[in-house]
Amino acid sequence: MPRPSQKKAILDAALQVARRPGRLTLDAVAAAAGVSKGGLLYHFPDRDRLLRALVARLVDDFVTQIEHPDDREWARRYVTATAAGVGVGASGALLTVAAEAPDMLAPLRAQIARWHQRAAGVPGLLEVVLAADALWYSQLLGVPVPAVDLSASLEAALA
Repeated sequence: MPRPSQKKAILDAALQVARRPGRLTLDAVAAAAGVSKGGLLYHFPDRDRLLRALVARLVDDFVTQIEHPDDREWARRYVTATAAGVGVGASGALLTVAAEAPDMLAPLRAQIARWHQRAAGVPGLLEVVLAADALWYSQLLGVPVPAVDLSASLEAALA
């Protein structure tokens, strides 16, 4: 099995650090990745580049999980991944970026707009995707959701 690249390990560590309370610092990421700060700076010369790479990684990971040529299956995967909390693991990172440099979220905003556009092409699909988004935003912000299985409801709407 191939060993993960140091760059990937640093991004993995950045996600872990972002989940903890406090500021996402280069020192904290380097320590979590088990590399020197110089090693981190070799791959990401400054914090902004690390944050941009982190946003790109989060978008790419989600796209990989949901991509499918059939629109309904794609939407089913979108709902499943969202309900499973794919976004929850990224919450700290995205909130950090949103608070410090909202313009860095442009790739995420553009991808979400593409997903919405795709869903709008199929009757009833946009509503399901927007409901899944609302669930994810609630998770992201720590807003309690009523104790019902929204994932099952959204899955049923796709049937």
